[in-house]
Amino acid sequence: MLRKVKINNFKSFKNFKLEQLDKFNVIMAPNNTGKSNLIEAFRFLKYAVVDVKKAIEEFGGFDNIKNIFLEEKIIKFECEFFKEKILSVGLRNKYINEVINGKRKTPASEEYIEVFKNIYIKLELEIFENGHWIKHYYIKGRFGKRSNNLPLEDFNIFSKTFDQEAQKIKTYPFEIKVSYTTDFEKNEEHQSLLKLRNEIIKKELVFIDAKDKENLLYALGLNSLIEKNYSVFSGNSNLLKLDDYFYAYSFYPEIIKSSFKGGKFLRFDGTNLVEVLKFILDILPENFEIISNSLIGIVEELNDIEIGKDLIDRNILLLKEKDKLLPFNITSDGTINLLTLLTAVFEPIQKEMLIFDEIEKHLHLKAIDYILEVLKEQKFQVIFTTQSIEILNNLNLKKDNLIFLYRDDEGFTKAINTKKIPNFNKKIKRYKDITTIIRNEVLGYLGDFDEN
Repeated sequence: MLRKVKINNFKSFKNFKLEQLDKFNVIMAPNNTGKSNLIEAFRFLKYAVVDVKKAIEEFGGFDNIKNIFLEEKIIKFECEFFKEKILSVGLRNKYINEVINGKRKTPASEEYIEVFKNIYIKLELEIFENGHWIKHYYIKGRFGKRSNNLPLEDFNIFSKTFDQEAQKIKTYPFEIKVSYTTDFEKNEEHQSLLKLRNEIIKKELVFIDAKDKENLLYALGLNSLIEKNYSVFSGNSNLLKLDDYFYAYSFYPEIIKSSFKGGKFLRFDGTNLVEVLKFILDILPENFEIISNSLIGIVEELNDIEIGKDLIDRNILLLKEKDKLLPFNITSDGTINLLTLLTAVFEPIQKEMLIFDEIEKHLHLKAIDYILEVLKEQKFQVIFTTQSIEILNNLNLKKDNLIFLYRDDEGFTKAINTKKIPNFNKKIKRYKDITTIIRNEVLGYLGDFDEN
């Protein structure tokens, strides 16, 4: 899970910290506290962990994302992730190059089982006004490998009893540190700097400390480190594919109903909802059925949903009410918001975390209760902002993670996790309930709390 985020000089953030994140996180954010900027920060990170230059361009340039009240010329992000156990199994063909080169007649494939334990990943990203940027990755954990050509039935037993069997695989600590940055311009003025940078990368910026280093890097999908090709460090390994953590959405039903944008995967604003539902129907019809049945169960007037065609052969969504099919753009905003939320949850794409801005838009209590139940049942991490008193009053403060956003005296967005407030439940009672805290602006008291 993502456990901590630090942001400096991005929009309304200065030295902002979102800490002690859990599987289910609710962020109470009254108007003009920076909740939309927080959603934007997560959206920016989704691009930036893959391509920093593209992220900056997508958001309109450096000046459009920095805090306009600060003179600093650098934007900083820091994210910390933690995973307790990861099982990796499959066939690794480590001699494929020898086969291609004719040195081996048949590939020497071996069946293997690998276990990662207590994985800690830290990403630091610095973006400079002049367009340069620097990424630092720190990865620590334990790695163990068991490979003895296990027959398939033994692997099935292993999968069913993972917690017990994983303990039998001896693991060793490993640590990897890699940094890389934008290339300097290749002209005479920067040649010396470019040469110096390459020397630093070779000698200092890549550090690997692990037993069985080769197998570790193959398991991580970082074979290129062996070949000294550092630029693909943040490649396709599931463990290090951090953009899976930043699916941030902000839905406005009135815009969704008037849009016909394309794309198989749901956009951050939901404006390609119809195309995504058609893709789900074609690829994973059982998920389409889950979405459909969920919607029908909550919206009493609804009998069915279908994908049809309009007069110019575009896909359109039809909602069946009282045995009559109606285009989705004339249905209620609440129905569209619920449908889009369910689509984000059940679309066929790998997601480690979902982030929503105000899930309660246009929803009645029954729908709010249902979508909260759906989100809590998922394996991925959930973060959402809300202004809903109904949501907050129904939280289990012993299990659910509650965070308040507020503005400090300088106008910068701050966050405080109620886990860090001693005797928070007693302080809640002092103001009767969460509703009173919000209405009477007791957030000032909570924000001024000295955690030390």
